[in-house]
This record gives sequence, structure tokens and C-alpha cells, in this order.
Amino acid sequence: MKYTPGQAQETLNLSPATFRHWKTALPPLSGRNGYSPCFTPGDLLAMAVVKSLTEDIGIRVGNLRGLAIELFGQCSQPWAGLERAILIIDPYRQRVSVAPETQPLALDGLVIAMPLRAIVASLRERLLLEQTDVQQEPLRFPPVPLGGDARRSGSS
Repeated sequence: MKYTPGQAQETLNLSPATFRHWKTALPPLSGRNGYSPCFTPGDLLAMAVVKSLTEDIGIRVGNLRGLAIELFGQCSQPWAGLERAILIIDPYRQRVSVAPETQPLALDGLVIAMPLRAIVASLRERLLLEQTDVQQEPLRFPPVPLGGDARRSGSS
């Protein structure tokens, strides 16, 4: 499933100005123009991580430029595995990796370790809320009651 830029902005609660800035600052987003569906669930997850890094930690989007391709690549894995993982961002070595939650982390140097469980759960909830309930189509012919006598007379 792919999402339009408008759906991505709405799901992530991004202003149009922020979204435009991200498209110029982050190489994986730079070539995506127009209104057609072009964002994968992995792209949404990567953008949610970027949003968390910028809003919660105060990292400038431009400082993520060197990590962006690897970040989007790691987030393109299936969410079922990522929701039980920790995203490890090493800003000095410009590397991004994923480790299972259950695995003890052997960290050397300053890194950012982001559990993805809450981010994936939040995205799932927002995407499910966006989907409208599909109403059952009305019956084309009204139901007709069958009389008990009609069945008996046809079978004898």
C-alpha cells in the first residue's frame, strides 16, 4: 500500500511547510512530487522517527541528511519485526542499524537507541482511524417472505 503526500502529512501531523523542508533536506524524500501515492509504510515509519528526533530530542533535520538513506532503508523492513526492535542511530559514524529488543546492546560511543514499538503502534492506530468504514451495499431487491405452503407444494 502506498500513501499520498497529503496522507503522509496528515498521519504524521506535519505542516505543509515542514513537509516541504524535509523534502529538500532528506535525500530519500527529494524526488517525490505531485499528489500520487508514493510513500510506503517504511517511509512513514522513517518520517515518524525523524519527527521524534526533531521534536523530542531537538536534532535539526539537516543534521540527519547523512543518515537519511540508511534510516529509510532500515525502516523499509516489515513492521511486524520492527515493532519488536530498537533503532540504533550512530551520528558520528553515520550509521543506522536495527537490533531486537531482547538482545543486550553492546554500544561503543554515543548513539541514539529508539525503541520502535510505540512509534509503530501509533502509526498503525492513526492509519486505521483514517480508513473509513465500508458500508454494506443496499440490497438491489427487497427481501421476499417465503410461505411455508409454497415450499411444501413445490416439493410434492
